[in-house]
Amino acid sequence: MFIQVKDLEGKLTHQDALCFLDYGSFYDSSGGKVHSWAVTFILKGGRQHTVVVFFQGKKDAGMGMRAWRELLDPTRNPQNNNKSIVEALFPDVDHLILSGDTGNGFRSYPMLNWLSTVSDDYGYKVSLVPLAPQHAHNVTDAFFARINKLFKKLKEKARLVGYLQFATVLLHGSRAHICICCVHSANLHVMLYVTLF
Repeated sequence: MFIQVKDLEGKLTHQDALCFLDYGSFYDSSGGKVHSWAVTFILKGGRQHTVVVFFQGKKDAGMGMRAWRELLDPTRNPQNNNKSIVEALFPDVDHLILSGDTGNGFRSYPMLNWLSTVSDDYGYKVSLVPLAPQHAHNVTDAFFARINKLFKKLKEKARLVGYLQFATVLLHGSRAHICICCVHSANLHVMLYVTLF
């Protein structure tokens, strides 16, 4: 069955979140790469919320699974309120519709296997609607383009080295409304919850 992802946005219920996934990389002032993973949640009525995870290491399906665990596991929420980050942000949502290009882990067997356990482990139904090659619509691509411009402007004035400095710049240098959650696990060091207007 052929589904237009853009059409899904107008059909979302209060229990749905359309999630656009993507990876982004930036060069720091020393020439090193800073990696990030992001998901933009689109809710009924068109509200958008983007969660960004800056990390060290390579971009792979394992990183996507670790990022999702941080968002869905109540024991990982730094607020310690017995709710996952997703549940705390979107209490009515119980259905995650994942989209994005296939490079974010959709074609990985470990990711598909892990996603098949999300309902039992965390109580969320998951649907996959990957974008076709040469797709045009992924709001998380646009998010990365905007923050890349911010980082380039700031690197003209100051030296930025490492993922922690990039996360801090995004926290303090963006005009978006931002709340920060710090996550100190082995592979995820800084997580930012960003509400875009």
